[in-house]
Amino acid sequence: MNKQQPAKKTLPRLVSIPRKGAAFTILELLIALGMGAIVIAAAANMMGGVYFSQKKIEVTQNFSSETRLLMERITQLVRNNTIDYDRYFVEYGPSIITCPSFDDNQTPEGIGALTNSDIDPAVNKANRQSLGYPTIFLWDTNEDGIPDRNLGGKSPDGTTIDPCTVVQWQEASILLLINADRNLQTSIRQDGLDPVARHIQVQTRIGSDSNNDENADMWTPYTEWNGNSCELFADEAKTTPLGGTFIGEETLDFCNQAHDWVTISPEQIEVETLRFSPSPTQDPFLSFAVNEAQIHPLISVLMDATLRSPGEFGMTADEAPRVSLQTSVSSRVFGNTRE
Repeated sequence: MNKQQPAKKTLPRLVSIPRKGAAFTILELLIALGMGAIVIAAAANMMGGVYFSQKKIEVTQNFSSETRLLMERITQLVRNNTIDYDRYFVEYGPSIITCPSFDDNQTPEGIGALTNSDIDPAVNKANRQSLGYPTIFLWDTNEDGIPDRNLGGKSPDGTTIDPCTVVQWQEASILLLINADRNLQTSIRQDGLDPVARHIQVQTRIGSDSNNDENADMWTPYTEWNGNSCELFADEAKTTPLGGTFIGEETLDFCNQAHDWVTISPEQIEVETLRFSPSPTQDPFLSFAVNEAQIHPLISVLMDATLRSPGEFGMTADEAPRVSLQTSVSSRVFGNTRE
């Protein structure tokens, strides 16, 4: 019989037990920190991009809203007033090419012939003011003592439009308005003193009747409430009183409406273009013989604007929002305001 061999004893496998306090090497830490920094930077950049995109959208929306509110303010002024044909005639007159002068028969007695040239604008402006806009429709052209040019804007022979009765819109960036009572004038313009600023300004002037003919013939933005009525002055320092009888409802609120040029556009809105197109070019209540003039006065307004200093909002010049607005506004003043 074979002798049974004793079984071989196997030694237990040694297991490596980590020692307490084992750590990553410096190289591993640097790699981990670098990868973490990359992930955090990417996330921060993405979040920052989202944030600035949202801010740009918010700035653009606010810019659009403010610009539309500015246009609405202009249209409200137009709706509550009407075209001041008389003041356009005084300020700019008819075309000096088609109507170079007014002869003796076309002017009030004792004034003599008046030029309509632009050689001396201040003198010619005073000439037209002394003549008076409605007077040009009542000329005595044949010296018979009877006004025979009351043809409603037509030439004496009645075949063509009288060029001296056509208002000249010489400065399209200013709008001259008057209220229904003809005692409050409103002007709207793009800032003429600082064309770089490109703001929109409004001026309101109150009229005074100096000769008691129930027509306002003195205008000033400088007023002061004396406790009973408006006192009108020719200068801001209120050292040169205009006097005369105040026309209209003598209330403190009405007196406080008068002011010199005031900026109404927000600081961050840069108005690149402001154009007014009044229509008709002839007063419909005096040019009754001209069919084209027989429409209710309306004004077309064009405004182009952009965001001023876009860099302050994290935008480049190419990213700056721009808007172009255009509208036509009809006056709520109906009928002949001279009556």
